[in-house]
Amino acid sequence: MNALLEHWLASDEQTLALYEGDDAITLRRTPQGILFSVQLSPDKPDGPRLHKYLRQGQSSLAHFQGAVSQAPDTGVLWLLQRLENNPAMHTLLACLTDLL
Repeated sequence: MNALLEHWLASDEQTLALYEGDDAITLRRTPQGILFSVQLSPDKPDGPRLHKYLRQGQSSLAHFQGAVSQAPDTGVLWLLQRLENNPAMHTLLACLTDLL
């Protein structure tokens, strides 16, 4: 994982997509820094499933400063966190570990 992140940081690629099982993990460069996105649900949850995922998201938010977001086109839930500027490698790894 370290080598993959180091390679991406040194490249000009805007996005790095990773997968854990069926869940997507995306790192995207923005003018403000790096946006981490971790897929929380496989599809648009409804009723009890929505509450389950929101509870999981709330627990995750206790470990990092971020947000739970719902994709407008698919309804999939995501955990988001943004790191400002050019974070150090250990900061990226810590953030990724916290989100997972």
